[in-house]
Amino acid sequence: MLPKLQPGSLQEQQQQQQQQQQHQYSMDSYRAYGVAKGTVLTAWRLLRCNPWGPSGYDPTAWPPVGLAWLFRVEGSAEVAVVVGLAAFVRLSHALLFE
Repeated sequence: MLPKLQPGSLQEQQQQQQQQQQHQYSMDSYRAYGVAKGTVLTAWRLLRCNPWGPSGYDPTAWPPVGLAWLFRVEGSAEVAVVVGLAAFVRLSHALLFE
């Protein structure tokens, strides 16, 4: 959970700007690369996004930054989405029902 920020504070403005940038990055990646690759790019961006990470301009580009070795084979993006979805469903089931 994010801490409650004072309305109009600099921290709140920065947080809103970051959320807008994430949304725009996601939309750009889906438009440019389709569902499978757009999902991989968006997920990787969200995992890399943190207060201690690097900042600056981050254009949508395939393969994802730092993962070129993983996506050398054609169709690997689709496999990554399916495996990620299966892991998510399994984890969700374990947390909810076990």
